[in-house]
Amino acid sequence: MKKLYKLKEWYSLEDAAKRLTLTLNEEITVKDILQLFIEGHLELSWYMRNIHAQKVAPYTKILNWDKKFGTLFSVMHDEENQNYVKYDRSKVTHAVSTYEDNSGIVSLNGIFNLDLEESSSTKDWILSIITNTINYSCPLDGFFVRDDKDNLWRIMERHNFNPFEEGEYKKDDNKPIMHRDNFFPSAELPSIEDIGVCKTVIESLEKHLCAEEPVNDNMQNINNESQTQRKLNNVLKLLFYISEDKFNHSHGKEKETANKLETFSPVGKQSIKSWLVEGYELVKKDNFSN
Repeated sequence: MKKLYKLKEWYSLEDAAKRLTLTLNEEITVKDILQLFIEGHLELSWYMRNIHAQKVAPYTKILNWDKKFGTLFSVMHDEENQNYVKYDRSKVTHAVSTYEDNSGIVSLNGIFNLDLEESSSTKDWILSIITNTINYSCPLDGFFVRDDKDNLWRIMERHNFNPFEEGEYKKDDNKPIMHRDNFFPSAELPSIEDIGVCKTVIESLEKHLCAEEPVNDNMQNINNESQTQRKLNNVLKLLFYISEDKFNHSHGKEKETANKLETFSPVGKQSIKSWLVEGYELVKKDNFSN
């Protein structure tokens, strides 16, 4: 791995793909990174710079709920038609709510994780990049990010505000300019160049994938050992055939032949003798198989 990659705490999508290509020893593309995000294998983050946002919290609301008795309404009075309507099932909605004690808008700076749970628009946007199509839906309810404490933030956009021109939005004099009433959920998605992956996320993915490799590594080691042994066997057989042809060697004459070969080799005659015996056994095995 390049030394520079070890120093970085945040990677652009291109750099993340290059690092994983090196560490996993296979080609990884930016689209692969995006797909891993969609499938839940890693988190993407947005390097934010002065982006307006509002802290929110997800909640699930059960409609037709009787707070007094803690049960679902079985019937509800229809004021318009003056009759009672029976409910066969409850209605459940999922949404986000602002904090009552936090009505202001803040500017976010730094690294925040993209959130897929609260808005499908983020997923649609990423899929449109992967498939090279522009068919993602506009996030009417905004889209969301999470900070390092898992707090949820909705990206906001300021109403067109110019207090000096007629027809332009004017803020309420009783509310500060950064009040949430002066903003609305943003439909503008971030630039793909501002999206990347944190170092810790990449390291976690590498650790997870490398943990699955020992079996393959063991198989590779076995294959390497098998190839090495095969080459060694061929050399031993070659030694036997050369000795047989040049020195009239035959099984039982290993000591005599080893004395002759010792003058041509830096190894001792005992080693040569054992090699000749092994070579003979291999040759005999081949002849027997044939």
